[in-house]
Amino acid sequence: MKNDQAPVSYAVESKTRSHATPGAAPTVSGADFLYALADVAVRYAPAARDTYGYEEDVCSWLCDPLARWARDAYGEEVFSDAAHGYADYCRHVDEAKRTYEKVGCYTPEDLPDIIGKIYEDDAVMTPYMWAAVLTYAYWPGMTAHLKLLRDEFLDRLTAAPRILELACGHGAMGLISLEHRPDAILKGYDISPPAIRIANRLAAASLHAGRARFVVRDVLELDLAEGKHDGVIAAMVAEHLVDPR
Repeated sequence: MKNDQAPVSYAVESKTRSHATPGAAPTVSGADFLYALADVAVRYAPAARDTYGYEEDVCSWLCDPLARWARDAYGEEVFSDAAHGYADYCRHVDEAKRTYEKVGCYTPEDLPDIIGKIYEDDAVMTPYMWAAVLTYAYWPGMTAHLKLLRDEFLDRLTAAPRILELACGHGAMGLISLEHRPDAILKGYDISPPAIRIANRLAAASLHAGRARFVVRDVLELDLAEGKHDGVIAAMVAEHLVDPR
């Protein structure tokens, strides 16, 4: 990983959060996801910590608000749940990589079976969704996507932009877009009911629910002529398509 800045150092030990005032909720930040990861997934914590440290500006741009929303929506246990989900996700990615190297091609033809067994199962989708958003801050290649979203997309949109998010999943990309652009409104669609439930819970916690609308829909069946949009986010769509073209 090449970067001219010195990385920010995050200790991998567990952290006890301090209270600003007696009886107040503990203050949280994106680093709390890292501390939880160090507790439950030692194998993956150092690389995640290093990536976050090298790209702390953009990683905290996403994870600091996300930590507050997640804690307010799901409670303190959300950090441990997210760490477990991330570790499982990484193991599955490792397995998929080995399969790809053996077979020599990517085969998403099993998507209908995946939709039935995974996308509609809250117990599976909730940790999967936490993992999916944390990869943006923990994987070096994904931090570039965050920079693109913030610096090249959101900062260049017209005033009062109408944003459409395809396959929004957890809704975090759309909600952080609203956090960054207080003048924007958002529509998000995803095929997974559990994912949309997560998105709406985070939206309520973020206080952006009045500007965000998350709905269960298959984005492959959308008529994009419905309404007018100034920008489209489609962060994790192509890998699920047999022919992304």
